[in-house]
Amino acid sequence: MTEAPAGVRALVQAATQRLMSAHAAEDLDDARLQAEVLYAEAAGLDRPQVIAAGDRPADPAAAERFETLLARREGHEPLA
Repeated sequence: MTEAPAGVRALVQAATQRLMSAHAAEDLDDARLQAEVLYAEAAGLDRPQVIAAGDRPADPAAAERFETLLARREGHEPLA
């Protein structure tokens, strides 16, 4: 049985925690902002669209790109 793709909100929340654990963000708000910006880049959306996506399933290709960007940020690669 194939597992349903995670919702956008769940991906962003998990990424927020990962960024905090990696000390790649100054605080929770900064980590959330970074996660939203990274997902927006990966999905070709703007940040308000990411926030509005909520529990909608993440596009698998966007989720894969997001994971790559997130891993680079966890390694302290600058966001910009």
